[in-house]
Amino acid sequence: MTLAALLAQNNIDSQQFQSELQQALSSSSSGAPNLPHVFQSFSTGQALNTLA
Repeated sequence: MTLAALLAQNNIDSQQFQSELQQALSSSSSGAPNLPHVFQSFSTGQALNTLA
């Protein structure tokens, strides 16, 4: 599944996701993204493989 398909399946706007990703990267002092912030738009309880 592509990222675009995953976002569409969860009714998440790609611009919204991009903004959240940029915020998560810029707010990190270590350079590692804050994953809960990146995936905050996904429904609670959603099982996502962030290592894929």
